[in-house]
Amino acid sequence: MGRYPNFYDASPTICLNVYVHSYFWINWLVWFQEFHLSQIYHEGLAKLQAKDYKKARELLESVLKDPMVSSAQ
Repeated sequence: MGRYPNFYDASPTICLNVYVHSYFWINWLVWFQEFHLSQIYHEGLAKLQAKDYKKARELLESVLKDPMVSSAQ
C-alpha cells in the first residue's frame, strides 16, 4: 500500500461507511444552514414588531439573498 489508500480495492463495507458518514455530515450541514436562516428570519420579525424597521429590513433581506433561499423553486 502506498502513501494514499486505494479506495478502488477497498471492501464494500469501507465504501459504505464512507458514503454513510458523508451523507450524515451533508444532511447535518443543510439542517444547520436552514436552522440559522430560520433564526435570522424570526429575529427580523421580532425587530419588525418592535418597530425597528431598519434592522428588520436588513435581517429579512439577508434571508432572501441567501443562496439557499434564492435558488429554491
